[in-house]
Amino acid sequence: MPSRLNNLLPPLMHPVAEVGAEGEEAFRDYAAALTRQMGLLTSALITLCILVWWPLDWALMPDAQHIDAFFQLRASAATLMAVAFVALWTTRLRYAPTLIMATGFYAGFLGCIGLALGRLGVMGWLGDAYLGIVPMALIPMRLRWRIAATSLVGLTLVGGFFGPFPAHLGKLDALGQLSFMVFAVLFTIAVGENSSSPSSSRARRSRTSPPSWTSTPAPSATTSPRSAPSSARAPWPTSSATPTPRA
Repeated sequence: MPSRLNNLLPPLMHPVAEVGAEGEEAFRDYAAALTRQMGLLTSALITLCILVWWPLDWALMPDAQHIDAFFQLRASAATLMAVAFVALWTTRLRYAPTLIMATGFYAGFLGCIGLALGRLGVMGWLGDAYLGIVPMALIPMRLRWRIAATSLVGLTLVGGFFGPFPAHLGKLDALGQLSFMVFAVLFTIAVGENSSSPSSSRARRSRTSPPSWTSTPAPSATTSPRSAPSSARAPWPTSSATPTPRA
């Protein structure tokens, strides 16, 4: 019975055995490379979308106040994302500095959104902006890093909205929006940990025990490479495939 109940639990609730420093280093190297790649792609896409949608403000925004607020949002966000792209492109750091850099730039981006929406005082748009917290679930992190990084992103968004405009806290739906931010942060932490914990476990095991694919014989001349057993493929990038970051 206990084993059956255990099988019903999601991976987030299964304990992950510690397997040593080498396995942890494998995860950190992979996480740093993946975070850098995702940061480059995200900053490029955000900058492109800002520039493409910018001319529509004069046609879609209801008044000059909205146009001015979104002008400042797009100008500051595009500048920040361009700097983020250059910084990530020209550096190849280890796990902690890469994670801090990527999280800082993304938190700044959501801070720009919160500031622009705060100028307008549109509480409903703040609730829509909470969707921007969820992409943090895609970054591979250990739980303590995930809690800190996701909380920072959420607090920066609401801080940009309420900080310079404390009068918004007196609105009827202000506390409801703040509680929804807490939910969005907790939801993102849970989804991210549930999806990355099995991966981090495989990363650590791949460096601390002989991989199963190394003992599989190579396909014969009469065997198609497509028919090779699935165990012949590494479940995680090997150390030779991961760029060596500079200190």
